[in-house]
Amino acid sequence: MPAAFGLAKTRVSRRFIRTSARALRQLTERRLDDAEWLVLVLDGKTFAQDAIVIALGVTRTGEKRLLGLVQTASENKRVCQAFARRCATSSAMCPSSDVSGTSGRMS
Repeated sequence: MPAAFGLAKTRVSRRFIRTSARALRQLTERRLDDAEWLVLVLDGKTFAQDAIVIALGVTRTGEKRLLGLVQTASENKRVCQAFARRCATSSAMCPSSDVSGTSGRMS
């Protein structure tokens, strides 16, 4: 069908890849220190051979925001702990929180 409009499949595919890569980069590089975060929820879903784990944060006002996602082979403890630490530290989401696994439910 795209050929009927003068569009090649490869051109559409390359454009989609560029646009989605830009959107993912913006998602992962944005700062999140504009809110007070109370909850970090990790959830995963398996697609074919891979798992996608997402991080969802809840602010003091009850707003839910997607904090990030990671593609992995499984939803094991090691992957989830590393992902939670990266979400918390790289985005300045909770600079004073202990995400070492020694408190809370991450251990």
